[in-house]
Amino acid sequence: MKYILGLSKQDLKLSKFEILEFFRLKKSENKKELMIINLNDKKIKEIKKLAYTNYTCEVLFESSMKELIEKIEKYNWQKHYKKNYCVRNIGINISKEKKFADIIWNKLKKPKVDLRNAITEFMFIKFGSKVLGTKLIWKNPKEFLQRKAHLRPELHPSSLDPRLAKACVNIAVGYSKSKVLDPFCGTCGILIEAGLLNHKVIGCDLDVIMARKGVINIEHYNIENYEIGLRNALEFNEKVNAIVTDIPYGKNTKAKDIEKVVKKFLENARKFSKKVVIMFPSEIKYKKLVGKWKIKAEFNHYLHKSLSKKVVVLKK
Repeated sequence: MKYILGLSKQDLKLSKFEILEFFRLKKSENKKELMIINLNDKKIKEIKKLAYTNYTCEVLFESSMKELIEKIEKYNWQKHYKKNYCVRNIGINISKEKKFADIIWNKLKKPKVDLRNAITEFMFIKFGSKVLGTKLIWKNPKEFLQRKAHLRPELHPSSLDPRLAKACVNIAVGYSKSKVLDPFCGTCGILIEAGLLNHKVIGCDLDVIMARKGVINIEHYNIENYEIGLRNALEFNEKVNAIVTDIPYGKNTKAKDIEKVVKKFLENARKFSKKVVIMFPSEIKYKKLVGKWKIKAEFNHYLHKSLSKKVVVLKK
């Protein structure tokens, strides 16, 4: 089945990569903030886990702009209609929405329009030289906005943005239920997102206060399958599916000290994991730290005018 996804303009490169890694896809069709992929019915149910995808539509048919009216008139809209409907255009003049909606109205039995809370939303999307007739199947509720650091029981100002944390977990392990490690977990921003995605989560931190705060945050979101402990990340040796972490870096932290710890950790991590998604502050020269790991992808993630991160995906 063919689907079209509307991506977040916040970070298009990361948005596309998240989808491909999450579903383990090798190819897609792309036009600006739109992506077309082929998925089976079982996998599409996982689409709601994506962070940087704004909406997903099932592609019903393709048409040229010239033949669009004829295609709309001939299509069996009744088989997709439930309770009520509305029509939306993307990349097509909004004035045409009413015309398309009127044609569909005449094709339905006992039709009802609801422009605010439609159960059935038909969307006509311009994709390059063609137009796609589609049905909306999912719109991102962006519930991660309610999990920003200042809204959690235990606050730490350096905690990773939940949307980015969620995307990094998706990139690391995809849709399969997995075991995820954050070796520098702090107040557990990454592990909260991984836990809510139904993964087993493991966190390490040497600061007892931070570890306690992390547990409070994890339990606040009713996550049960977790292990948070006072453990040295350099001595960790338990098999996990992937590592996702944000390197701690404060005003009083020396870059050389952080680089030394990260280099040792990554050397050891090859014994118990095949994939790492790691975020470095811009001050860190990370390429000299990865050792035998292969850099699969890297992204610049802008935070604000004085701070940015490098999101780096490593594979054996």
